[in-house]
Amino acid sequence: MKYKFITDFKDVQLKFGSPEQGLNYGYTALPNHFIDDHPLFDNEFFILYRRSEYAAQVELACAKIFQYLMGYGLDMEIVQDNNQFFVSSRKIKNFVEGCDGLSDQDALRVKGLISVFIIWYFIGQTDTHSGNYGLAESDNKLLAFGLDMAEALDFEMLKKPLELLTLKKIPYYVEENYEGVSEDILSKHFVASKNFQNEKFAMIKLIADTPFEVFESIIRNTITSSFSIHKRIMLEKCLAYTEDEPSRETILAMLSSPDEPEDYSVEALIAHLKSRHEQWKLLTENLKNFEQDFSLSNPTLFFKESEKYHHADTSSDDDSFGNDSLEEKVEANSTYSFSFFSPVSQENLDDAVINSDMQINKKEYS
Repeated sequence: MKYKFITDFKDVQLKFGSPEQGLNYGYTALPNHFIDDHPLFDNEFFILYRRSEYAAQVELACAKIFQYLMGYGLDMEIVQDNNQFFVSSRKIKNFVEGCDGLSDQDALRVKGLISVFIIWYFIGQTDTHSGNYGLAESDNKLLAFGLDMAEALDFEMLKKPLELLTLKKIPYYVEENYEGVSEDILSKHFVASKNFQNEKFAMIKLIADTPFEVFESIIRNTITSSFSIHKRIMLEKCLAYTEDEPSRETILAMLSSPDEPEDYSVEALIAHLKSRHEQWKLLTENLKNFEQDFSLSNPTLFFKESEKYHHADTSSDDDSFGNDSLEEKVEANSTYSFSFFSPVSQENLDDAVINSDMQINKKEYS
C-alpha cells in the first residue's frame, strides 16, 4: 500500500500540540496536486499524527468500512514522514462536533447519526466521545460523520459476546469499552422517531447481511502491522516522554519482559471480527419485533452506569503517566482527542447510504 508524504502538501502549518512536547499534534495543509471541488469538503486538509503505523492503518481500515456501509465518509490516506505516521483527510464543510442541540423536528433532517453508533459498536470503537463524531449541513440535511477511529478494532471489545439487549439500548448504552449518550444529548422523542428507528434497524441488518469477506478484504489490504508492534512503540514513546523514575522503571520492565502469549496478529484480529459478525447475524434473525430500550436514557442512570466502568479514569489526556495507570494507558490504542477531522470525496451523495425513505442502499465496494 502506497503512502503519501508531507512533501505532497504545501503551506503545512502546526494546528495543535507539538512534536517536541507530546504525543498529540496535527497540521493543516493544502494539497500539492489538483483536487476536484466537492459539496461536502473544503480543499484544506488536516494531517493528524498517529502514534504508530498500526494505529494509522486501523483508522484507514475503519474509514473504508464506514464508507462501504454508509455510502459516504472518511476517504482518508496515510501520510509518512520518515518513521512517523499520520492520516490526512479534507476538512468537512459546515461541520459541528457532537449532536447537542438537536430538536425533535431535526429527526427528519439527520442522516447517519444512529448508524455511527451502530457501526462503532460493531467495529469495536472505544473512543466515542463527542469530539469524534458530528453533523455537517448539506442540502438541508444533517449528515453524520464518525471520526478518529485509531482506537477501533479493539481486541478486548471484539472478544466480548454480543447481546440483543445491547443493540436495543444503543445509543443509550454504556459498557467498559463503549459509551453512547443519554437523553440530555438525544431526547427520547428524537430516538423514538420513525426515521431514527428505521435507520437503526436498517444499519443493523446491513451489517449482518454484508458478507464478512468485505470486511476481511478491507483489513487484509490495509493493515500490515500488528497491535503487538503498536504496544511496543507506545512503550518506547512513553519512555521518551517520562521523567518520573518509578514510571521509567515500570516501562523498562515491560519492554524487557518476554513476548506476551496473546495473539495480536492480523489473523487474530480478523478471527475476532469474524466471530463478532457471526454473532451479529444470529442476533438479527428474529428482529421483527425489535424495539428501542430506554432503560439507560435517564442521565442520572446513564452516568451511574458509566461510573461503574470509568470511576477511576479521572486523568486528563496529557503526557503524564502515573504508575497506577501506566500499563492500562499503554494497553489502550491511545487517545487522540481533537475535534477537527475530515473526509474526502464520494461521487453522488444522493446515492449514499441513507436515502430519503431512510432505507440503506447497499453499494458496490471497490
